[in-house]
Amino acid sequence: RKYIEWNILLEAALGSFSPFYSRCYDSGLINDSFSVGVFKGRGYFLPFAAGDSADPDRLTEEIKKELCRLKKDGIPKKDIDIVRKMTYGDLVLGFNNVGSVAKSTMNSDFAGVNAYTSLEYAAGVKEEDIGALLDSLDTENSSLSIVEPLER
Repeated sequence: RKYIEWNILLEAALGSFSPFYSRCYDSGLINDSFSVGVFKGRGYFLPFAAGDSADPDRLTEEIKKELCRLKKDGIPKKDIDIVRKMTYGDLVLGFNNVGSVAKSTMNSDFAGVNAYTSLEYAAGVKEEDIGALLDSLDTENSSLSIVEPLER
């Protein structure tokens, strides 16, 4: 459930359909490699934003500023609804591929849930769920990793 909620939060707040993404893209701070998501596995859960930027320090500050603004103002319900529906559609689409169904079934079994539970979770996410998650976000508890090309 938290995995789906975090993905919806990050996409609505910073993803490619968000005003934040448009502002940063239009200003050249990010390019189309920018993405958000969640790494998860046994013993770890990591929401992330990643991509190329000529000024990663400034981008990090802009992300923190946007998340703080959204904590105060909230994410518009229509934005959450759009991303929730996109998430649900992506999950349904995943059942069109035998390999994806096998992987989903295996991951769900390891997590102790039914493979179709994620569809129910995605369909049931509400604005209040995302708001509560956003309220719990600590923007100071973050890190920045920069990968620089080797000089030749």
